[in-house]
Amino acid sequence: MSEDSHKNSKDKELFEFYLEHGYFPEDLNLNNKFQKKLKENSKNQKVNQNKKNINLNKNNLKNKDEVFAEFLGYLVTNNITQKGKLLKFSTENEYNINRFAKLLWNLQIQDYKIEIVGKTYNITVKENVENIVREKLEEYGACKIGEFLNTENLKKAFVRGNFLGAGSINNPQNKYHLEIIFSKEEFAVTTLEMLKEFEINAKLLNSTIYFKDGEEISNFLALIGANSAVLKFEQIRVMREMKNNVNRLVNCETANLNKTINASVKQIETIKKIIM
Repeated sequence: MSEDSHKNSKDKELFEFYLEHGYFPEDLNLNNKFQKKLKENSKNQKVNQNKKNINLNKNNLKNKDEVFAEFLGYLVTNNITQKGKLLKFSTENEYNINRFAKLLWNLQIQDYKIEIVGKTYNITVKENVENIVREKLEEYGACKIGEFLNTENLKKAFVRGNFLGAGSINNPQNKYHLEIIFSKEEFAVTTLEMLKEFEINAKLLNSTIYFKDGEEISNFLALIGANSAVLKFEQIRVMREMKNNVNRLVNCETANLNKTINASVKQIETIKKIIM
C-alpha cells in the first residue's frame, strides 16, 4: 500500500470516528443510509440522486445564509475538482456526501448525480456552480466571498464546510493532530485569519492548516458545532493527561527512591570504612 493510500485510509477511519461521536447530532437521523443503503459494487456504480434517496421534508435546512456559507467552505478545499462547467466533490464518508447533497438541494441545485468508485463517493454537479455562486453573492450585495462572510455564524459555517470538505483528525488516544487541505494557499490563509478572530491558533504549511495542540483542537470542534465530539474528545484528552501525569509521578518517585538508595549505600560504605 502506498503512503498516500495508507494516509487516506487512516484519515477515513479517524474522520468517521468523530462523525460517529457527534457531528451535527440533529442531522444524523436524516441520513438513513440515503434512505436505502447505497449498494457497493466492486468498481463503479452510478446512483441517481432523487426523491427516493433523500427525504425532502427532513432535508430542509432553515438558515439558507449558513447553508450557502458552508457550501462555499466546501468549494475551496482540495476534494473539489472542476472540469469545464462540471464540479465534482469526492469523499470516502457516506455522511459527508449526504451532507453535501443536502446543501445542494437547499440551494436549489438539483442537477447532480452520485456515483461510487470503489470506496469513494463522488457527487458531480452539472450546473454551472461558478455562475450560481456569483448570482448568490450578488443577491447578498457582495462581490467577494469575504464580503458575504460578515457575521460570526456565517464564518463558523464556512469553516465547518472547510473541515467537512477536506479535514481529518487523529484519534486523540494516539496523538493530537487535525488538518484541513485547501485547493490554494490563499484559501488556507483566509480560514487561518478567520480562526484568529475566534482566538483559535492554527499553523500553516503551504495549502494546509493544522493543529497539534489538544486544547486548540477542542476549541475548533466547538466552533464548528461538533459539541458531542468535543465532549468525547475532552474525555479522551483528560484520561490521556491523567495517565501522563501518573507516569511522570511514578518516574519521579522512582528516580527519588533510586537517589535515596544510592545515598544510603554510600553512607553505609563510608561508615564501614570508618569502623574498619
